[in-house]
Amino acid sequence: WSASAEVAVTVSALPAVAFADLDGQSCRAAALAVSARGLMNGVRVGGVDYFRPDTPMSRSEFLVTVMSAAGMLPPDSLTADDVDRALEPFADAGDVPAAMRPFYALALQKGTITGRTDAAGQQVLLPGGTISRAEAAVVLSNVIGYADRTTVSAFADSDALPVWSVPAFTSLRALGILQPPDGTANPSAVMTR
Repeated sequence: WSASAEVAVTVSALPAVAFADLDGQSCRAAALAVSARGLMNGVRVGGVDYFRPDTPMSRSEFLVTVMSAAGMLPPDSLTADDVDRALEPFADAGDVPAAMRPFYALALQKGTITGRTDAAGQQVLLPGGTISRAEAAVVLSNVIGYADRTTVSAFADSDALPVWSVPAFTSLRALGILQPPDGTANPSAVMTR
């Protein structure tokens, strides 16, 4: 047993932004949550705020958003030389935005991402390219650190899942993270905000 103690907790509500383009959207609650946490923001046009939920995300945007949401932030001890060394094997390392380079270095170090080989045989990251739902599922599953190795048919389109993405999709479904309203994974679709 420990001695009793009195604790005071102060809870402050974040100001809510009313995005004009979220009415009736199935992503409304999630969009407001990531906005309130400062993970994603919208744009203001003519005094009206828009979240732009149908705008495709780049690989960089998705990676940094997911890592930030999970508290997987580059440590202060990560030097510019460390970052350069981590990105050196990739032909397109120069395309990684400066503010995102430490996130890429950490993600590579942790095995969250691995890059890919392009048609010319070079290792690339494709930071400005779009990310498919299958690729996003793998990144998210890697950040969480959970991969269910079962091959349960959890989606109406399970036969369309790339083999390499099945553990990630199965895990995210089992954890309740991925609950598509229509029951489909739609793995080749581009990930949007």
